[in-house]
Amino acid sequence: MIVDGSWRHQLKRVYSSASLWEAREILALLEQQRIPAMLLNENVAGTPGVLPFNPGMTVDAEVWVLDAELADRCTRLITEFQAAGSPPARAGDAAWACAACREENPAGFDLCWACGRQK
Repeated sequence: MIVDGSWRHQLKRVYSSASLWEAREILALLEQQRIPAMLLNENVAGTPGVLPFNPGMTVDAEVWVLDAELADRCTRLITEFQAAGSPPARAGDAAWACAACREENPAGFDLCWACGRQK
């Protein structure tokens, strides 16, 4: 808990990412909604850490709100923001297996990456 004069801030982490850019986007989103928040680990985000902070052994940039009671609202805002940025999946967007070599290929490939056969 952080005490600032007579105001007590109970911090709560609402977002964590190895991408500093993504964390800054989320911080800007919350600031636009006039939600007091702060970005932690800004200077070391994405760099290898001494301790295993996550499976990739990197230090994540973290967005924390200054009022823990706003955490649920922030989580909803972040989820809606991320969903709006994701294009809807189309039927043709699925990975496909090559008929010749059975290698799995990304949806955007028209030729098999392994043997060159047409989709």
